[in-house]
Amino acid sequence: MVSFLLDTMNVDKHIYNWVYSLIKYGDVYLRLFKESDMDTQGLFKAEEINRRSMLTESKDLQKALAEVNAQEKQADEERAGDALNEDVIVSMHSVNDHYTHYVERVANPSEMFELTRFGKTMGYIKAPAIPTTTTNDAMLSQAYWNYKYAQQDITVYQATDFVHAALEDNSSRTPEVVTIFSDEDALASGSGGTDYSVRRGQSLLANTFKT
Repeated sequence: MVSFLLDTMNVDKHIYNWVYSLIKYGDVYLRLFKESDMDTQGLFKAEEINRRSMLTESKDLQKALAEVNAQEKQADEERAGDALNEDVIVSMHSVNDHYTHYVERVANPSEMFELTRFGKTMGYIKAPAIPTTTTNDAMLSQAYWNYKYAQQDITVYQATDFVHAALEDNSSRTPEVVTIFSDEDALASGSGGTDYSVRRGQSLLANTFKT
């Protein structure tokens, strides 16, 4: 079974890139996928096929095109309204949604944060926005990083959505903390946030960066 999984996930093909990322950055995140995540239709989605079929079969192409454009505009407006009402992007799966035999390396591990509390992984967030950071002036070469995000700026994933391998620095005096606020007003005031510790690896090249 183990050999079957290694073959179906093409581990022999990808292992070099995974280890390279681990050595270079100190972290490698592998995204796990559930059956509901897999889009097998790709570029040729059912609604696009139906739209083109309707245009082809219709005698009045201009009228059909106008109807399709109106439907697409209405759908875009509905999606925009949903986005405005959504406080935070959460990726969750049903317990009956099984894993697929496919994993994918996250290209930029600096965008990923493994959030922990009381020594347990609570989940992962992807935060491409530039965070608010504070540094300890007493340690110019080793800064204390405190990332502050509003909920709508991040994507939250379950603890079982990633495999995170890290070359952890057990003697580190520079912990990372992520504080998540419920909205922009709370972020501006700096109150009402929840703190999480970040599990982060250290590159094997870290000691040469200053040089």
